[in-house]
Amino acid sequence: MCLRLHWLKALFGVQHPRFVIGGFDFSAVNSRKVLTFRQLPDSLPGMDRYLQAAISADLGSKILLISGPRQCGKTTLSRMIHPDHQYINHDLAEHRLLLREKSWDRRKTLVILDELHKMPNWKAWLKGIHDVEGPSPALLVTGSAKLAAFRKTGDSLAGRYFHFHLHPIDLKEAVAHAGL
Repeated sequence: MCLRLHWLKALFGVQHPRFVIGGFDFSAVNSRKVLTFRQLPDSLPGMDRYLQAAISADLGSKILLISGPRQCGKTTLSRMIHPDHQYINHDLAEHRLLLREKSWDRRKTLVILDELHKMPNWKAWLKGIHDVEGPSPALLVTGSAKLAAFRKTGDSLAGRYFHFHLHPIDLKEAVAHAGL
């Protein structure tokens, strides 16, 4: 937390105390020590994340899984991988219908399946899609800790995926983006 305080101060010229917890920026705004907060962005505009090149290189060869803590930028990164993508979020009812009917746009280069781990039997469903349709369009699945933990429960996706774990923006990434 200390490092984030210092790099936020250095990058954005913050003059008052602030700290970051779980993607929220808490700032002391006056002498009465009233705290305010705002949601921090998943990434800074125009910032290349450290996994971006590796994920782009593996696109289309196997299913790509991106896991990581909440608010670390998984969705933002996945949308930056390729401009020709379709984004499907399991949390939205109309998107769940697309998943059930398997009716996404096959002409897209990339299909992003966000929060897919919330779908019952998602591993078997994804295995079936991959085995029948192959790697085109490329499939990129994002999710939090549950997605990372699935490897411990027996792996029906063995040999069909590459798994990447995304960490929150760190000091090295922030300094590189700021050109310091």
